[in-house]
Amino acid sequence: MNQRLIIPLLFLLLGLPSVNFAQIPAVWLTDTTGTLDGVPFVVENYSTGNTPNIISYDLSTSDYSAFPLSSSQECLDYSGFDDLRFVFDSPVNLYILPKYWRTDTYGFSQEVELLSGANLTVVDVDTISAASYADGVIHVIQPVTSITITSVNQGCCSSQALNIGTMSGLGVHDIETNKI
Repeated sequence: MNQRLIIPLLFLLLGLPSVNFAQIPAVWLTDTTGTLDGVPFVVENYSTGNTPNIISYDLSTSDYSAFPLSSSQECLDYSGFDDLRFVFDSPVNLYILPKYWRTDTYGFSQEVELLSGANLTVVDVDTISAASYADGVIHVIQPVTSITITSVNQGCCSSQALNIGTMSGLGVHDIETNKI
C-alpha cells in the first residue's frame, strides 16, 4: 500500500489530529532584538525616547485563548506614545499579543484580524481600537518581513506591553516529506 495512504489512515484509525500546532513566543535578547522561531528581529522607532523594558506578564488568561502562552511570559514594555516597527530577517506568520494597551486607535502597516481579547475592536482591515487596558491576540493576515504599529492618537504616557509569536505545525505532509 502507498505510504501516502497509510500515514493518513493511521492518523484516522488512531484518532490523531492531522496537524498539531504549537504557539512559539518571541525570545527577547534585549529590548530591541530577539528571535521568533529562530528568525532574528529588531524593534525600531521608539518615538518618545523612553527606555523600553522586558517584563513578565500573564498571557495565559482567556483574553489569549487564540494563542495562550505562559502565566509569566516575557513581553516588551514600552510607552503608549511609541510607534513600533518590527523587522524580521525572513518572512514570519505573525501574532501580536497586546497587554494593557491604553485607550487609543492602533494602525498596522499590514492587514490584521482580531482572534480573541477584551476591550479590542476591529475598526478596519489595518486598524484596531483599544479601550482601557486591552489584552488579546491579533493575527497579521499575510507573512511579513516588517510591520509598523502606530499609536494613531498617541495614546498616553503610561506603559503598555506586547509580545509577538508564531505557530509551528507538524502534520501529515511533514511526515510524508520526511521533515521530521
